[in-house]
Amino acid sequence: MDEGGIRLTDECAREAIRDGAEVIQNMLATIATMDKEKDGQRRGTVVIDENLANLAPFLEKKGIRVRLPPKGMSDEKIAEDYLPNRIFITNNSKDFIDMASEYDIGIIATENVLKDPEHLAKNILH
Repeated sequence: MDEGGIRLTDECAREAIRDGAEVIQNMLATIATMDKEKDGQRRGTVVIDENLANLAPFLEKKGIRVRLPPKGMSDEKIAEDYLPNRIFITNNSKDFIDMASEYDIGIIATENVLKDPEHLAKNILH
């Protein structure tokens, strides 16, 4: 695949996926120490794109609280109601990039990552 005149090899693509997974792991480790629950346990909260709802059970097993906006909600309404000061896992990041600074959104973009939910969740939590 050519990206701006640079030929990306399969190895480059695999390395980019590994690097992205490492960034995701670090971000989730950080948020897992935030958000103190009433019972004294610490868990992070992420918001997941409706198209990635199948990741929720894998993240919840690891103690990450998941919020899922209703299907069909506009991007602007999602950003306003669900995303301020949150991390958003999405395969549609281009629609939220411009709103990220306004609402203080951390975006984990999954467009170029394998779509198998179990594999993706393992990469996020590994």
